[in-house]
Amino acid sequence: MLASLHMSIGPFEYNKIQYDEFGRASGVIGVYKPRGITSHDVVYKIRRQYFTKLVGHAGTLDPFAEGLLIILIGKALKYADQLIGLDKTYEAKSMIGVETNSGDIEGDVINSNFDSQFQSEKYLSVRAFFTPGYLQQVPIFSSVKVQGQKLRVLARSADTFAIRVENNKKWVDFITNAKITKTLEIPQRKVALDQLDLTGQSSLKAEIILEDSLISDSLKSVIEYTEKKSLATASFIVSCSKGTYIRQLIIDIGHSIKVPMTLYALKRTRIGEFTLEGVHEIQ
Repeated sequence: MLASLHMSIGPFEYNKIQYDEFGRASGVIGVYKPRGITSHDVVYKIRRQYFTKLVGHAGTLDPFAEGLLIILIGKALKYADQLIGLDKTYEAKSMIGVETNSGDIEGDVINSNFDSQFQSEKYLSVRAFFTPGYLQQVPIFSSVKVQGQKLRVLARSADTFAIRVENNKKWVDFITNAKITKTLEIPQRKVALDQLDLTGQSSLKAEIILEDSLISDSLKSVIEYTEKKSLATASFIVSCSKGTYIRQLIIDIGHSIKVPMTLYALKRTRIGEFTLEGVHEIQ
């Protein structure tokens, strides 16, 4: 059992709200973000609960992801940078045989081969490339700015985009009406991976996947076309540094073993020494 419930951030005890003489709330709390809502949705609910607009979070989670979200209220907001910089642990489940342009189930399919197999022996042979760290491409569907513009905004405003390698650098061409409208070098960052363990292989029933409202129409169409009853998955535990994109990691693992992969499910279980123990449930 970690001592996360008794930790302090500055003058604030974790998971304990303080009130000043005017009844204004401040504090740092752990919240379990459920799958299917945004991190901002959680912030909005906390604002209403504590009657203040001074609420933020220390590291977002995508809508399809779930798990630990650290919420800062009132005067505790000034500790956001300190908490964002902490390392994190995730439980990640990948879908085998398909790759999307976003690296997760919300993107459009760019490669599929549901007859491909994830072999643990091949994975173990390339694992050393990723640990204790590697140079990771920033996902196109991210909020990272290049030349003053967010990559995800450019990606969504274009009809499509293509990634290419030239002179040992990665470039993205944004394409609209069959013409390249903008070309940018894709940023790459060194990320640290203290843990990258394969924890299991299983399968998902196709009918359950197709009922998932978060899966893109493109992915649903490809799954329906294959007429397979179930799809293979591989699960991992990842402990990583700030700025690591798990969906890009899954893509990179797939490329390294020549198997299309996309992130199907993600749960954040740890931020620094803070865990899921004692977190608040969103009503």
